[in-house]
Formats: sequence, structure tokens, C-alpha cells
Amino acid sequence: MTIEFSVPGRPVPMARPRVTARGTYTPKRCRDYKTAVTIAAKAAMREKKPLEGAVSCWIDLYFDIPKSYTKGKKLAARHNVIKPVGKNTGDADNHAKAILDALKGICWADDSQVTRLIVFKRFSDKGDKADILIREDDYND
Repeated sequence: MTIEFSVPGRPVPMARPRVTARGTYTPKRCRDYKTAVTIAAKAAMREKKPLEGAVSCWIDLYFDIPKSYTKGKKLAARHNVIKPVGKNTGDADNHAKAILDALKGICWADDSQVTRLIVFKRFSDKGDKADILIREDDYND
């Protein structure tokens, strides 16, 4: 079975829990993004049951090309010569963590089922989004 869907909006990496005198909490921005991922995943799953066994997951993260880039730099970004690196786009592993956590109980029972994880960060002219593809991991390589 293959599950494929997109999450519109700027991808948000999983943030560290914040500790205050009132307790520990996850920042609102991260909670809101995980909710958006959950909604998109539920729509993609419809009446399907969560996958059992090993799972492969491909995540493509798309970020708007900064307006401040020169024409040449924008062209390079469009052709994936320049990659979205730095503090403004977050760490690929933290993005994956937020998405995998949101998919628990919807696409699979637990993130421990993910045996193959591939995350790409790219620039795009078509707006911020995350494309997610999930398959049963039956590859023998």
C-alpha cells in the first residue's frame, strides 16, 4: 500500500519542549503544524487501516526562495544548486521528527516501524509545503 499526501504551509521542525514554573509544553507553532500534518494524513488514509510492519517514508520539504536573492541566486535555487540551509529552515531530522510523531496512530502504530527515512530540503517557486510518501518497506537491498 502507498500513502501519499501534501501538507501546505511552511514546514516546522520539532522544537524542544519548554519548561516553565507551570510545567512542560511544546511550543504552539509546532503543535499547530503537527495538527496540519494529522489532518492531511487522515484525509489521505480515508478508511484505510494503519500499516503494520516495516515502513519506508520519503519527506520532501519545500521552502519559498527568499525575495532578497539575486536573479542568479534564484535561478540556482530553482535548479537545486543552492539548498535551503541555515537556521531559517531548521534541521532535516527535526522536521522528520515532527511529521513522524504526527503520523503515529494514523499511518502506522508507532514511529519505530519506520525502517527507511529519506528527507529532502529544497527551494520552490510554488510555496512552502511538505510532500510525504509512505510505503510498506519490502525492499531487499
